[in-house]
Amino acid sequence: MTDASSSHGASALLEPLIGLSRHYGADPDMVLAGGGNTSAKDETTLWVKASGFALEAIDREGFVPLDRAKLLSLMQVPLPDSSEACDRLQNQCIADAKVDPDDARRPSVECVLHALLPGRFVVHTHPVLANILGCCTRGREIAAELMGERLLWMDYVDPGLPLARAMHDHVENYRRRHGELPTMVLVQNHGLFIGADEPDVIHELTWKLMDAIATRLAAEGEQAPFGPVSVSASATAEAVSETLGPVLARQLAEVGEADREMAGQGSGQWHICFDDSEPVRALVCGERGREMALLGPLMPDQVVYAGSFPLWLDASVCEGGHGYRSALEDYVHEALRSYLDANGLPPRIVLAAGLGMFAAGRSAAESRTAGAIYQQAMRVMAGAAKLGGIHPMTEAQRSFIEQWEAEAYRQSQAEKAGRTSGGPASYRPSREWMSSEP
Repeated sequence: MTDASSSHGASALLEPLIGLSRHYGADPDMVLAGGGNTSAKDETTLWVKASGFALEAIDREGFVPLDRAKLLSLMQVPLPDSSEACDRLQNQCIADAKVDPDDARRPSVECVLHALLPGRFVVHTHPVLANILGCCTRGREIAAELMGERLLWMDYVDPGLPLARAMHDHVENYRRRHGELPTMVLVQNHGLFIGADEPDVIHELTWKLMDAIATRLAAEGEQAPFGPVSVSASATAEAVSETLGPVLARQLAEVGEADREMAGQGSGQWHICFDDSEPVRALVCGERGREMALLGPLMPDQVVYAGSFPLWLDASVCEGGHGYRSALEDYVHEALRSYLDANGLPPRIVLAAGLGMFAAGRSAAESRTAGAIYQQAMRVMAGAAKLGGIHPMTEAQRSFIEQWEAEAYRQSQAEKAGRTSGGPASYRPSREWMSSEP
């Protein structure tokens, strides 16, 4: 630990910061998988979460001290034309801002946002309720109705330096209009930032917003967000899922072996988990479920952990019956090949109409994380649909995340740290299978 982060001033900030981080990190409805980050700052230094550290178990080693002035100097530099140049510029600035140049930890790519926002503490989360607003076609309008000027809304901007620059401009415009800096910022299709000098104020603001959104959703009454629901008979559904799960595991392994270069995956085992919980069944059994699922991803975490698009299997192959096994094998094989040709990678999520969701990964941790993230995305979809309509990421926004080096690094660090050894503790699917080596 550096001298700066072991000083008395740092201790006074880091202890409450650790408490804040663990509080929100322990709630899967606020932070799931690698999402979210936190920080604390004084007049000269920002301590921000390092990539690869889980909020729910973070300690002092999980925070990197940075020079605030050097970070903020990035706002005075012209924005480069290309995303690659933006990344290089920001990465160099962040490296130069390290209090200890030899510190090998990589600060959160959103550290500049934390330096920009007011308050001694800043908490960035991806709450289900806040993202229902952020992923709704009427999100800005409803946010203004619920919170007025207290909540600053930002349309989606690609993460990294473009988002930092946009945040800077929005914060300054807010200050000029209101004579003070915003304490709550909701970024469309991304997440929530809250800054305050005291942890209790962050808690108060967070739950005031969550309660307001929950109350608004309740006022919409009970409705089927994906249209009328048609559910397979329970006995048939169980029999088909028990057949389909092993078929997917084996055929994913075979596809990976036959097309390892194209798929970006080597040979080996695949783990499959099955989820037929209420949020899942609302989508896969809904009349408009396929249409909604194929609109595209809602949030960056969905792209990173669950893939941009699911594979949808039609109801006709999920009906079961005598002699259907061979037809199912052929159908799944062709569906996987078509998906691979279109997307370049095997699916992480397979939605079986009228049945449930299969999540795939190279390990139980990967498949459970994919399933947990997509189940959460389903809840966001359902809420957004109830409030007026779903607003997915655009193709350009999705493609940026798919190719963004910072997200790949974040995921790799999480895996190295063993944080995802069993997947999210809050998520346990109905059934699981592991393929044999092909």
